[in-house]
Amino acid sequence: VKNCTIDGGGGSTVPYIGSLVMQVGAGNYVHNNVVTYGGAGNAVYIYDSRFDGNKVVNNTIKGNPGGWGINVAGYQAGYQPGQGAYAGMYDSIYNNIVDGGYYWLSTPTGYTVDYGFNLLNAGIAYGGGAGPAAGDIVGLSPMLDANYHLLPGSPAIDAGTLVGLPYNGSHPDLGAFETVPEPGTLAALGMGL
Repeated sequence: VKNCTIDGGGGSTVPYIGSLVMQVGAGNYVHNNVVTYGGAGNAVYIYDSRFDGNKVVNNTIKGNPGGWGINVAGYQAGYQPGQGAYAGMYDSIYNNIVDGGYYWLSTPTGYTVDYGFNLLNAGIAYGGGAGPAAGDIVGLSPMLDANYHLLPGSPAIDAGTLVGLPYNGSHPDLGAFETVPEPGTLAALGMGL
């Protein structure tokens, strides 16, 4: 799922669209999306450890004061993740902006979820074996314009890590949209492989 804008009102219908994607199989790739809503529910929901190898990178999640921005939970008892069709691949959560609502990451001790370099201007809760991650920016506004692009001076500019998507500048930006260099300036274009 890429390059989508999901703009919902209240309730759980629109916010739960992420749970439909993340529950139907392993190896899902969710990137460069904007999710805005005012109700409760989940913008991105990974539920079921039998389906691992999911990537959630460079998304902008705005609003949802009563629900979860990114919810990784619901692992199946007795199942050892990272085996089967996606052996050695774990869920990855990088370079996202969660502005409002909650960022929730709950993993059983010993389960690997790769995550970090997310801007979290929201309530934060960790459970199980999860905890604060390297590169996270906590409690700062991402400084977004009306179309969810980063404004000059945003702490999310060049604050990401390499995830295999093209970027401008020294490092990838956080969120769905990479900043565009000012006309007449030179900027490096990287692929971050």
